[in-house]
Amino acid sequence: MKYWSADLPNVLVCVAELVDQFNLLSDWNSTNPNCCTWAEQYMGTAVTCNSQGRVTSLLLSGRVATSSGNTATLVRNTSYNAAPFAASLGSLTDLQKIEIDFVGFNGVGIPSSWSNLKQLTFLDLTFANLVGGLSSSLVSNWNLLQTLDLQGDGFSGPLPADLCTSQGTTTITSFQINENNFSGPIPPCLSNFSSSAFQPGNTGLCGAPLPACT
Repeated sequence: MKYWSADLPNVLVCVAELVDQFNLLSDWNSTNPNCCTWAEQYMGTAVTCNSQGRVTSLLLSGRVATSSGNTATLVRNTSYNAAPFAASLGSLTDLQKIEIDFVGFNGVGIPSSWSNLKQLTFLDLTFANLVGGLSSSLVSNWNLLQTLDLQGDGFSGPLPADLCTSQGTTTITSFQINENNFSGPIPPCLSNFSSSAFQPGNTGLCGAPLPACT
């Protein structure tokens, strides 16, 4: 049965862009072409598929506990010329969950192709060394998003109003963006989250739950 092969090339492209220092992704190659069975050495099941064999969940963590604490051992291969990093994941239109943390993206942004991920409900890019902004064109299609965790990256610029619905509400129930460089007014639909969801970091943000904008 080869139902999984439709998504395999796009996942392989992402893997090819990484330097795997601890061989965490030993299963992730074309010799084991059923990507729905791939696991990660320390984190367990890493790729989940639906009954049609399309990838719905991707866990890619470079976090390895060492004597000096957690360290990122999956890093972007800077000699790989395809840009931007992980753009191929934008073709996995059944993706509902992306958890990519402690990966050394080395200062690149979220690819614009991820705006195609209209089924996305969970996005965790914690401590992934990402930069750039969250554009309206990127998040406006994430109408089902429930979890957004961007803690410990290098994001900057404003928080897009498109994180709120046209009714002024939000589908997001778990939200964490502290230790970044966002600035400007906080969209009103996010005002019910605690200040610890925004700070430390983000010293340019204002509005509830932080001090009012001046």
